[in-house]
Amino acid sequence: AANMADVDRIRVPDLYMDLTSGRVLTMEFVDGVALDKLGQPGAPKVNGKELIAPLTTAIIKQIFIDGFFHADPHHGNLFVDQKGDVVFIDLGAMGYLEGGMRNEVSEFYMALMSGDEEKAAISITQICGASLGDVNLSRLSHDIRDYMDFLQLRKDGYDVAKGINQKPVTIIMKNGLHPPSSWVLLDRAMLQLEGVIMTLDPQTDYMSVASENLGMLAKDKLKPARQQPLEALLTARSYVEFLREFPTRADRIMTKLETDRLTVQVKVPDLEDFRGMLRKAALVVSISLLEFALVLGSIITGETFIGPWFGVNFTITIILLVWALAIWFIQKRL
Repeated sequence: AANMADVDRIRVPDLYMDLTSGRVLTMEFVDGVALDKLGQPGAPKVNGKELIAPLTTAIIKQIFIDGFFHADPHHGNLFVDQKGDVVFIDLGAMGYLEGGMRNEVSEFYMALMSGDEEKAAISITQICGASLGDVNLSRLSHDIRDYMDFLQLRKDGYDVAKGINQKPVTIIMKNGLHPPSSWVLLDRAMLQLEGVIMTLDPQTDYMSVASENLGMLAKDKLKPARQQPLEALLTARSYVEFLREFPTRADRIMTKLETDRLTVQVKVPDLEDFRGMLRKAALVVSISLLEFALVLGSIITGETFIGPWFGVNFTITIILLVWALAIWFIQKRL
């Protein structure tokens, strides 16, 4: 209620604490009708289109600024009272977004609305707590572009058949990512908001309405008062350290570039195993060639270090035994 106090035409019912227990929540009676009952006999005389902007502003503020939102805003939980205000009821399902998650979600939707699928892919990876190296960003970006195209086609009035890339959660799971529970609640709330707006005015694109609230969101993100004194101090120190060390680091990099001493280290998974296998193969080939040369030389020259016993040339036998032991040692020990 406190968070929604400054949003025009939005209200949260009063709570009666003296009549509330651990099992019973007693709230103010709302004299009105559910949002989808507008236009019926006895309903407040309100134009549904007029409620789209305040309702969208309320949801955007709840999610992206407050981080505390109604997670089930379907028609039955949104009443219109006799004054024409939208009243949120049934506050049993509420979603939370902590500070870091709230920023990442904001970045995702801002990238989505501005048409930057690559930024949206990076943001959605961070939301799921995955490393950028653990996901195919190219494929994820392509799926998000599919979703953007779907939204644009629908906005232009085309009746687009249902497809796989038409829900953010579906795209996330298709790409092997695991969304946090808070994101699932958020996605449901956004889909329900879309359904409510379509009921109020089928011609209105809710993403366009939401993008109109980006100014409010950007203003809040840049507001200095959002930081606590300690957080502001740590941020300031980080900037000071970066600025102080930047000239030295930049000079070091430029010097290495000028003297051709700048090296880039690239680590490729399994490369060390591959290099080890090549070393073993080279040793096996070298020893085998050496042993073959000794055997062939002994046969051609007729020279033997150990004379034949029982008709067996032990020189050749020992050479072959040494070769077999060397191969075994390479395979087992190196």
